[in-house]
Amino acid sequence: MKPFLKIQTVDIKYLPQVWPMVQAYIEAATKHTEDYSADQIKVFLSTGAWILIVAVDELQQAHGAATISIENGPNHRTAMITTIGGKGIIRKDTFEQLHFMLKSFGVTRLQGFARDSLVRLYSQHGLVKKSNLVEIKI
Repeated sequence: MKPFLKIQTVDIKYLPQVWPMVQAYIEAATKHTEDYSADQIKVFLSTGAWILIVAVDELQQAHGAATISIENGPNHRTAMITTIGGKGIIRKDTFEQLHFMLKSFGVTRLQGFARDSLVRLYSQHGLVKKSNLVEIKI
């Protein structure tokens, strides 16, 4: 049986205490990107540019972590999943908690770039593939 997990944000002032518990999840998530390293993500979090979300059990042990950025647009306030690692964030019960949390921030839309395997997982929770990202280094 899966343990009950609670989704919670981490206030900037607690980042130094929480980072050792989530660092491995964030590092694992950065293995598939050249856009930023775990150390750079920590900077985004410490400045408040991104928000750290952690899935914890009743003993406050982390089972997953994600980072989001929030952007205001004319039609939506969008939360973008910038990194996600571990199995605790994208479960039926925890994903519902994430929805409520994001609504409390005024978010009206959740997005994230994802590899095909993650797209399949996200689709189980109602996210719909909207586009493909292509890139060339110049």
